[in-house]
Amino acid sequence: HWVLSANKGAIVLAMAAVLLMAAAHQWRWRALALLMALPLWLGYAHRSTAPLLINILDVGQGLAVVVQTPKHALLYDTGPSYGASYSAARSIVIPNLRANGVKQLNTMVISHADNDHAGGVADVLRSMPTQSVLVGEPLEGINAGEACAQQTWQWEGVQFEVLSHSMTAQRRNNSSCIVKISLGQFSLLLPGDIEKPAEYALIGDKRDSLDVDVVLMPHHGSNTSSTAPWIRATSPAIAIASSGYANSFGHPHSKVI
Repeated sequence: HWVLSANKGAIVLAMAAVLLMAAAHQWRWRALALLMALPLWLGYAHRSTAPLLINILDVGQGLAVVVQTPKHALLYDTGPSYGASYSAARSIVIPNLRANGVKQLNTMVISHADNDHAGGVADVLRSMPTQSVLVGEPLEGINAGEACAQQTWQWEGVQFEVLSHSMTAQRRNNSSCIVKISLGQFSLLLPGDIEKPAEYALIGDKRDSLDVDVVLMPHHGSNTSSTAPWIRATSPAIAIASSGYANSFGHPHSKVI
C-alpha cells in the first residue's frame, strides 16, 4: 500500500503559493509559486507495511467502508446518491479507491438496498472492474450481485466471514449483509442497518462470532438498534456511528451513546 499524507510545512507553502500566484504578474514569480505548491501536490508517499487497511469514509448520512489487504480490496456499501446531481461514490468513494492504488475491487458488498448504502452501486460498477458483488437484498435497476450467504474467505491472512442468522431472508434493514473481518487478535464487525430482531437472532445463532474490537453501530446509531444484549455480546473497544452531521434522524441516538 502507498499512503499519501501532507505535513504542515507543505500546507503552509501551498497557502503562500496561492497568495503569490494571485499577486504576481511576472511569469518567474508564478513559476516559483508552482514550485512552492509541489510538495502538497506530490504528497509525502511512503510504503505501508500494514497487512490490513480499513477506511470508514465520511459520506454524510450513509455508509461506505474500504478494506484493503496488500493484494485485494473490498468495498462495503457505497454511500448515497441524490439523482444525477450528486453521488458519494463519484465524489468520495471512487477518488479514495484510486488515491489508495485500488485498480479493481475483488468484492463489493452491499448490505441492503436503501439509498444511503446502495446509492452509488451503478457508479462504482461503471468506474472500476469488480469481480464479485454480494447483496443483502435485490437492488432495483441493478442486474448484478448474488445473495449474501454464510461464507468465509481469506486474503493474505485476513479472514472475512459473512454471518447469516434466522432473519437473513427478511427485507430492508434486517436483511443487511453482515461481515466480520479478523486479523490475528483484531476484529471488526460491519452489521449494516440491522435492528433489534436481527440483533437478537445473531446473538442466538452466532454469539461466539460477535465479540469484536471495533463495531459500526447498526443503523447509524439509531435507537432501533444497539440493544443492551447486543452491546454486551459485541463488547467493542471502539464503536463508530456512520452518520451525517446534524442529520434529521438524530443519529446516533443519545440512548445508544
